[in-house]
Amino acid sequence: AEVIAGYNIFVWGSLKGSAYAGVPNHEEAVIAALHLAPIQLRLAGYIARPPEARQGGASGPELARVEQNTIVVEAWERGRAFQKRG
Repeated sequence: AEVIAGYNIFVWGSLKGSAYAGVPNHEEAVIAALHLAPIQLRLAGYIARPPEARQGGASGPELARVEQNTIVVEAWERGRAFQKRG
């Protein structure tokens, strides 16, 4: 499947297709899922694919965001998902 949103994307299940958040240029947008195993992630103007070794995804919820001009994926820690950066 493909999901496209102007801001954030939250999937309360598995994200296995393509997700494009922050359309067209909202770099503060995030993509989060209980099981993050996408083919492709796009945040604003940034594009990322998971490494081949990571195709199965992590064991818990994850969050993708833009940091220092690249997409980073990290564990989605309770209470920490939307801290202001800047």
